[in-house]
Amino acid sequence: MMTGPCAVEVRPLQRGGPGSGIEILLQFGYATFVALGPNLAASAIWDGLKFLFVKYRLSQPLERVSPLFTFKVADGAREVEAFVRTHDPECLSRAMSGLHEIVAETFGRSNSEWNYVEYDEQAGGWRHIE
Repeated sequence: MMTGPCAVEVRPLQRGGPGSGIEILLQFGYATFVALGPNLAASAIWDGLKFLFVKYRLSQPLERVSPLFTFKVADGAREVEAFVRTHDPECLSRAMSGLHEIVAETFGRSNSEWNYVEYDEQAGGWRHIE
């Protein structure tokens, strides 16, 4: 469990070019993710994303490109990148509820340095990208 304060670094990030939409990137360590547990991790992340989501939706035209939410979870030299592209807050909320499980399962089954998963609502949830 975490027993002391944890430093947080905030810096601007832009990926892609003009017209490519927006990407919201969150990075954190697997130990922190596990210490928070599935419900608290999803809830804490979701609270922050709701604010960003509302602000994005209010500032964009109706024909907007859906934002890409990228979650990078590092465990030593290994990393899982989880992607969700949606304009629907309810879809993002459902993805967040399964994020802890897919990250834990991916680290449990793979020793690869880089692992990728994406949330596909049409296909029924999280899936691995090979």
